[in-house]
Amino acid sequence: MSTRKGNTSDNNHDDDNKKEGQENIESQEEGNIEPQEQEKRKSQKQAELLLTTSSFLGGLTFTAMIFVMQSREDFVYQNFVYYPEIMITCLGGISFVFVLASIGHLDTATHIFSVFGKTHKLSFKFSAIGWICIIILIPFLVLPFTLVGAIVLGAVEIILSVRLLSHGLADSESKKL
Repeated sequence: MSTRKGNTSDNNHDDDNKKEGQENIESQEEGNIEPQEQEKRKSQKQAELLLTTSSFLGGLTFTAMIFVMQSREDFVYQNFVYYPEIMITCLGGISFVFVLASIGHLDTATHIFSVFGKTHKLSFKFSAIGWICIIILIPFLVLPFTLVGAIVLGAVEIILSVRLLSHGLADSESKKL
């Protein structure tokens, strides 16, 4: 029995040495990478992050849809009878868009499709559409409970969106120069 433990620790030590060697090789390779390869790795990392975000937001909107379905009576706004059905339809559509984005990001993040291919571009567009729709829908989800809260949320979302877009445009202009 003692020999097995000794062999296991030796194997673990060998595995640790192999991992350290691989890390050293990877760090040396990073210095010798072509710009196109660096861009590809950066895009794959972005796809991994977008996969996580899209999956989370898809699950969140699906949960919100179930919540609205369970409490239809609370989501009536000024005797507008179809308000809950509109919210359920919008949340279901947003959840579907995020699922499509997740599928595309999964294929790109696992290296099945090229980072510069149509799948990556389409999944990124689905993510952007989902983000825009969820930003528009959040104040409408709050509206039946408080009008002031919906207005404040809408104003904050507009301000943050403008700042984010202006910051993104400024970064893209600085990269061109």
